[in-house]
Amino acid sequence: MLPDKYVGDCLKHAQAIADLLRVEGKQPWIGMLRQVEQRAAGRFHAPLIPRRFRGHRSVPAWTTHYVCCCEGLAYDPLLGRPEPLETYSSAVFGYEIPITESA
Repeated sequence: MLPDKYVGDCLKHAQAIADLLRVEGKQPWIGMLRQVEQRAAGRFHAPLIPRRFRGHRSVPAWTTHYVCCCEGLAYDPLLGRPEPLETYSSAVFGYEIPITESA
């Protein structure tokens, strides 16, 4: 669980968690979240803002977020607990965002 601010890189966090799960004999994968819209001016990458930081002075926002996924669960320091993939993006960002496997 991260305290009052997000420290580090989400991809590195996801990879570190995946390494720990592999030691347990599991087969994790890295999920990617993006919300892209086609607009008249071109492609728009909507900012992903974690719910827990809304209202803070320094609010992190990303156009892409990575999370470790394994056996139907998402593992993310933003939550501090495993969350079912079906509810993960709503729990973290407040709305549904598809999770795709990162290459």
